[in-house]
Amino acid sequence: LAGLGTDWADIPDRHRSLSATFDYSWGLLSPTDQQALAKLAIFPAHFGYDSAKAVTSVSVMTLSRLVGHGLVHHTAQGRYELHPLIRQFAHEKLMVHQTVYADIVRVFIGHIAQFLARQYPILRSEAMLEARYAIYDEIDSIRAVCQLALDHHHADMLQDGLHSMALFYDYQVWYAEAIALFERFAYALPDSHLLSVRAKVYLARFYQRIGNYTEAERLLNVVDPHLKDYPYEMALAYLQWASVKFSQNIDEAMQYAHKAY
Repeated sequence: LAGLGTDWADIPDRHRSLSATFDYSWGLLSPTDQQALAKLAIFPAHFGYDSAKAVTSVSVMTLSRLVGHGLVHHTAQGRYELHPLIRQFAHEKLMVHQTVYADIVRVFIGHIAQFLARQYPILRSEAMLEARYAIYDEIDSIRAVCQLALDHHHADMLQDGLHSMALFYDYQVWYAEAIALFERFAYALPDSHLLSVRAKVYLARFYQRIGNYTEAERLLNVVDPHLKDYPYEMALAYLQWASVKFSQNIDEAMQYAHKAY
């Protein structure tokens, strides 16, 4: 930001660069508004008020003031967003206080994890489209949270959320993105950990979907020694084995299918 500016002589110092302009606007904010704007920078794109309140504890009045200052945009869809340059500036302010940043990261991950967990039973019901639309609306935050969880060693917080993510990616046929993401979760923790087992089983599904049966079967063999500790993942794995074996040996595929039930 500091490099974006002008050397024109008739421009006030506070307007000579974007950084100076933002610093000037920042100085006009109250400490409460400064703290709120910095925390809101954790959101990578648009967000709803409920999410903003849950993650940053921002009040409606504070958010309205930030909108009035032109620092937060209230969209026609009733959501909020920060311009990318304002978000970058505010995120730099947030990073100054590493304890606050670490806390907000953890709260953000927890919020999205709870959101994903709530969607899972809906994804498996007649109201499946409702959950798909809800997840699609939050996909930017979900992607950001996955990255934060992996970078900050909080991957296990999304353990239950993997179910919803796997179903959503499957419904959307976003297999390339799913494989890239679930590869990271599959190896974030030891092979015996539930997160690792669950991620590898879903990863095997995605590889099977694109026709890579060899890699799918390899992953299922990796988790096999640990399945006895996780009955749900065992059933998922047997169903996946049945899908992989179906084109090779129908009798063997049926055996795995029966084991799943």
